[in-house]
Amino acid sequence: MQDIHQILEKYWGFDSFRSLQEDIIHSVLSGKDTLALLPTGGGKSLCYQVPAIAMEGICIVVSPLIALMNDQVEMLNKIGVSAIAIHSGMTPKESDIAFDKCIEGKYKLVYVSPERLLTDVGKMRIEQMKVSMIAVDEAHCISQWGYDFRPAYLSIRSLRELKPEVPVLALTATATADVREDIIKQLDLKDASVFVKSFLRENLCYHVLYDEDKMGRILQMVTKKKCSTIIYARNRRRTKEISAFLNKNGFQAGFYHGGLDHDERTLAQSDWISGKKQVMVATNAFGMGIDKADCGLVIHYESPENLESYYQEAGRAGRDGKMAHAVLLYTQHDKKKLRERSAINYPEFEQVKSVYQQIANYLQIPHNSGEGVSYDFSLGKFCQQYKVKPMLAYSVLKLLKGENYINYSDAIDEPSKLFISASKENLYEYQVSFPDQDKLLKTILRSYEGLFDDLIRIDEKLVGKRARMKTDDVIACLKHLDQLNLATYVPARSESKLTLNRPRARKEDLLLDHQLLRKLRKNFESKIESMIDYAEAKDICRSKILLLYFNERLEIDCAVCDVCRKRKSKLNDQLANDISTLVFKVLKDGTLTVKEAVDRIDIADEEQRVRVIRQMIEDEEIVLNDEQKIHLKGN
Repeated sequence: MQDIHQILEKYWGFDSFRSLQEDIIHSVLSGKDTLALLPTGGGKSLCYQVPAIAMEGICIVVSPLIALMNDQVEMLNKIGVSAIAIHSGMTPKESDIAFDKCIEGKYKLVYVSPERLLTDVGKMRIEQMKVSMIAVDEAHCISQWGYDFRPAYLSIRSLRELKPEVPVLALTATATADVREDIIKQLDLKDASVFVKSFLRENLCYHVLYDEDKMGRILQMVTKKKCSTIIYARNRRRTKEISAFLNKNGFQAGFYHGGLDHDERTLAQSDWISGKKQVMVATNAFGMGIDKADCGLVIHYESPENLESYYQEAGRAGRDGKMAHAVLLYTQHDKKKLRERSAINYPEFEQVKSVYQQIANYLQIPHNSGEGVSYDFSLGKFCQQYKVKPMLAYSVLKLLKGENYINYSDAIDEPSKLFISASKENLYEYQVSFPDQDKLLKTILRSYEGLFDDLIRIDEKLVGKRARMKTDDVIACLKHLDQLNLATYVPARSESKLTLNRPRARKEDLLLDHQLLRKLRKNFESKIESMIDYAEAKDICRSKILLLYFNERLEIDCAVCDVCRKRKSKLNDQLANDISTLVFKVLKDGTLTVKEAVDRIDIADEEQRVRVIRQMIEDEEIVLNDEQKIHLKGN
C-alpha cells in the first residue's frame, strides 16, 4: 500500500493534511465504516481520493450531481489519477464501455449516480469489479430528515450486500444529530467511526440586513469591501440582472448558473478564481468543489430554504483564515415567498397527475409503453408549449423521480465522444472498402490518443478542418462506423435526459406515497421556519443560532455578527492595547481556541476580549488555523 503522505505530495502538492482528514483516511484504511462531517472547505474529497489511490482496486463514489461528478473526474485526470463518471445522462453504450473499463481495472475511482445502482445491469457490473472502498458523497441525501432527501440514495444499501467486506465512508458538510443517526442506519454502517468537525467559524461575521433596496445595498458592500465576492440568487434571470447592474456601476462581475454550457461555465469560474472578475453572481449550482481561499464576502440576495444550505454557501467566505462576511438580505416579502415554496415543492396530487400526462404527451409516448427509453427533454420548451410554470414542472419531475417513475438529469453539456471497438485489421479493411473515408480516419487517429481503449472526447469541427471536410460529412462517417459496430460514436448533447423506469401509466393509475410526501413536506416547512427564525433574530448571536441548529453549543457570543455589534460595550484604545498585549502573552504558550484565550485574560468584559481577538485576526496580527485555533505568526 502506498504511503498517504507521499500520495498527497505527489498529486496535490500538499505537505500535510487538514484537520481530521488523516484520522478519517486511517479509519478507512483500517477497514472501518466511517461517517465524516466536515463543513464547507474541510476537504471532504481528499478523504476518499487519497485512500482510493493507496488501496488496490477501484473506489466507488456515489454522488448526486452530474456536473460535480464531471468536474471531479476532470480534475483527477488532470493530476494523473484515472477516474470516470457513470450517470443517468449517459447512453447505454457509454455506460457499458465505462463499466467494462472499470471491471478491467483501468480506473482508481468511478463516480456513480445513485440511479445507476437501482438497475440490475449496474448491480451485475459492480459485482464484477474489484472494489477497494465505497464513498457516499452528500450522504445527508439518504435521510428523510435531511434538507435534500433523494429516494434513489436508499439503493446504496444494495452495495453493502454486493460488497459486504468493503469499508464505507459517508461524507456530508451539513447534518443535524438526527440526520447523522439516520445516515448510519440507512447505510447500515457497522460499528462506525464518527468524525465531526466543529461548525464554528471564528473568522466569519454573519449579518442580516433588512432593506427593500437590495441592489443599492449590494453596491454599497461591494464598494466598501473591495474583495473577492459571491452573490447568490434564486434564479438564472436574477444572476444576469445583478451582474449587469454591477458591471454598469464599474465592477468586474460575472454570472454562473446551470444553463451555461461547459465552456461558459469554465470561463466564468476561471475569471473569478484568477481575480479577473471580482464578483461572481450565481445560483446554488456554483461553489461545490471550488476552493477559492480569499473570498471575503458572500451575499444572499434571497434566503435559501434551509439553514443547511445557508451555512454551506455562506461558508465559502473566509477559507484563508482571514476575517470575512456572510450577509443575508431579507424583507417581509422574502418571508412570504419562503412559505409559498412549500406548495411549489410539494404540489397537489391532481397537479402531479396532470403534468405527468402532459410530459408523456409532449414526448409522444403511448400508454403502457416507453419503459427504459431515454428522451431528450427541454423543460423550457415543454413549459412554453403546455403553459406550465417551470417551478411546478420541475417539482413534479423531482417527485416522479423520487417515486421511481422516471429518471431525470438536468441539462449537461456533454462533448462528442468516440471509441473504436474494431480491431486495427478490421478498421483497415473498412478503409480499403471506403477509400473516401480513409483520410478522415487517419486524421482522427493522428489527432487523438486512446481511441482503441476508451471513449475519447472529439471535436468534429476540428477534425473536419484538418481533413478538409465538411463537419456534416465527418458526423455522417462516424455514424456509419457506429452502425457497422466498428465504433461507438456519441454525438454532443446539451438537452436534459428523461427516462421512463416504468411503462407510461394512465392518469388514474399513477400512485404516490402520500404518507411519505406529507412527512417530507412537514420537514421542509420546519426547515423554512428555522430559516425565518434565524433571519428575524434580534437578540441572539447568529453563530449561536447556527451552531445550536447543528446540535453544537457555543459558550461565548461571537461579538462580530450584526446582533452582537448592536449591543457591544464601549472599548477605548488603551483597553484594546492592554487586551492585545495579553493575547500575545498567552499565545506564547502555544495554540489556543478563542474561548481558551479569552478565559486566560483577566481584564475587560468577555465581549470586549472576543472583539479585540477578532480584530487581531482581521489585522493579521495573529493567525487562525484550519482547526479554528489562534497562534502567533511564524509558529
